[in-house]
Amino acid sequence: MGASFRDDDDDRTCCNPILDRAPTAKPPFTIGQLRKAGPSHCVERSTLRSASYLALDLFLIGVFFYFTRYIYLQHPPSRILMIAFILLLGWPLYLVCNLSGRKYPRFASHFHPNSPIYSKREQFQVIVSDFGLLLVGFGLYGLGSVYGFLWLSKVYGVPLLIVNSFLVLITFLQHTHPSLPHYEDAEWDWVRGALSTVDRNYGILNSVFHHIVDTHVAHHIFSTMPHYHGQEATETIKPILVRYYQFDSTPWPLALYRDFKQCAYVEADSEAVEGVLWFRSF
Repeated sequence: MGASFRDDDDDRTCCNPILDRAPTAKPPFTIGQLRKAGPSHCVERSTLRSASYLALDLFLIGVFFYFTRYIYLQHPPSRILMIAFILLLGWPLYLVCNLSGRKYPRFASHFHPNSPIYSKREQFQVIVSDFGLLLVGFGLYGLGSVYGFLWLSKVYGVPLLIVNSFLVLITFLQHTHPSLPHYEDAEWDWVRGALSTVDRNYGILNSVFHHIVDTHVAHHIFSTMPHYHGQEATETIKPILVRYYQFDSTPWPLALYRDFKQCAYVEADSEAVEGVLWFRSF
């Protein structure tokens, strides 16, 4: 009676023993017999003992809650994990569900024509864009069917993830720095808002990125300016901006880790002008 393993030739052949089904016939014993067989103290209740388990659970909850003040993913392993997550998935999630984007009273997506992100005159453009993405998706599926999806992941999937990662990396480092202020509505104006950015030095990648990383301050001021005039425009405005011009030559991997650590949120500074917010770390 009970569960057992069959050890016939078929089972040995497939190397996967099959558990026998439980019997369905009326059992030859009663519930009363089972209860008499069990130790009587097993059914006795102790309020004190039960409360001790509750006290232990509450204690552990309190300990973990206490440590959340010193750990919100702000230790090196978790910080590196979060950086990797943001670089790999930050851009797709921003497009799909507006992750880290401007807050709206309802769900916002860059693929939804009725999203609060867009005005009514932009809705048709979103529909056209979505239709184009569907065509691209069908095209990629066709390529994968012909050449294999492993090939497609190598020539399209991996490069797409790399491009997305650099896009998030560049955008983050352009607008996140301990020296950059943020403004509340009453204090904000266009010029100061435009100057709340920093130029970075990516070494040889400056040229690879067509100098969009080391001329971003100028881009904020002349948003329609072609990228190939960015360096000239930057040198022109630097003598006027003086200290308003922010530049950081820290190598980008070090800058990414440092600023991700130091720029967790913004809050007012008691020594600063009211309505001006500065980055803080946990």
